[in-house]
Amino acid sequence: MLKKLDLGMEWRRLATGLCFLTFIGGGFILTIAILPIILLFSSQSGNAELRVLRLIRLCFKLFMQYIKVLKPIEVFNIKGLEGVRCVDSCIFIANHPTLIDVVAVISCLPPCHCIVKKSLLEHFYLGHMMRAAGYIANDHATQLIQDCQKSLQSGRSLLIFPEGTRSPAYGLNPFSRGAAQIALRTGAPVVPVVVTCEPPTLLKDEPWYAVPPHPMTFTIRFLPPLTIPKAVTDKVGMPLQVRALTQYFEDFFRHQLRNIADESTVSHPSSL
Repeated sequence: MLKKLDLGMEWRRLATGLCFLTFIGGGFILTIAILPIILLFSSQSGNAELRVLRLIRLCFKLFMQYIKVLKPIEVFNIKGLEGVRCVDSCIFIANHPTLIDVVAVISCLPPCHCIVKKSLLEHFYLGHMMRAAGYIANDHATQLIQDCQKSLQSGRSLLIFPEGTRSPAYGLNPFSRGAAQIALRTGAPVVPVVVTCEPPTLLKDEPWYAVPPHPMTFTIRFLPPLTIPKAVTDKVGMPLQVRALTQYFEDFFRHQLRNIADESTVSHPSSL
């Protein structure tokens, strides 16, 4: 017996492929056609960087709307952003459940620097755009701290994904210590960004065409800046403080994700 074809699911598979092709093709065009023009007509490197950051934000915002139109994402919720707009030169730390988290979060924020893997900065064409935007490599601790301090002093905010890679479905990877190290050494406000995707999709090691049976509801929650607990600052020495703050960050995100899951269960008891 032939399996009944789910036209909605097949369309989302096709639409997801179109989104990937659009992102790759758009990035290539921006790098070879638009970026050289920006660099040519920017008299100062700071002006060029700001224009590139604004271009990235605009393109990411348009791309998120494009995904909504094609329906891989049915609902794109942004919560709490107004409450953090007045926070200057802060550190946004976010969990990383899907492949598009960076695009989604940056589309919401003012121009900011992102901490990325060195391999991305060396990508044969996307790397040019990231370097022009002033994105910061995470491979060398001392240089990382210096670059982050310089970025914050210039008035930019930072975006960090402490897991370093995509989360498991309905879970969280252990946090690396970079975010805590930067927060303690710079004293900048830390704004948690909790990202959820229901149903889970675009996970690590999952092929792009493994679309879920229903369109995604993608939600970004910007929470109030965190206060570093006294139990952290009372630790003797920076290494112990960094370890304690890293654990605090990770516990905070696990708690938030559990609360969101519990609220979802209460709202949709039929999903049990």
